[in-house]
Amino acid sequence: MSTTSRPQLDGATVLRLASAALEIEAQAILGLRQQMDENFVNAVSLILNCTGRVVVTGMGKSGHIGLKIAATLASTGTPAFFMHPAEASHGDLGMVTQDDVVEALHGVEDPELGMDIVELGLYYEAEIDGPKVKVIHSLTSMGCPAGPMIQESIHDAVAALPGVDEVEVELTFDPPWTPDRMSEDAKFILGFG
Repeated sequence: MSTTSRPQLDGATVLRLASAALEIEAQAILGLRQQMDENFVNAVSLILNCTGRVVVTGMGKSGHIGLKIAATLASTGTPAFFMHPAEASHGDLGMVTQDDVVEALHGVEDPELGMDIVELGLYYEAEIDGPKVKVIHSLTSMGCPAGPMIQESIHDAVAALPGVDEVEVELTFDPPWTPDRMSEDAKFILGFG
């Protein structure tokens, strides 16, 4: 067994080396200022305006950094989680929420009224069981000719959410839809306010 001796460093040398290392790191961080542009502003805006969760991903060293970023965001009030990229293909992205479903359904319009089903009060609820989502909705009338198109759009919008594997769309008239279910904006636009 061979032993190698390590050089002995006096206190002044340790402090000088540590100071030099910190100076190199500080200069590297300050150098990042020149790289901040509209892409940085857009990234901050996306995070601030995110209505669901921020998903941070990365592999290797980037993954370790991503894990810390997700933890920092979550601890400061921004819902976030880390997803290893090799896991996402297995449906582990998951964790769809009511807010995710509602946000997706804002893109589903009643073609006769030209307004989304959430604002119209046609969306009643979503039952979420892991990757399975059941959306319960109504129509403005039992004979609504746009019903099948709305149901298909609901299915497609929710199925497109990350982590959703199965979608069931249930039409109900219990309770029946009334204009009282509409948002205040929808009532105003459609003359019910």
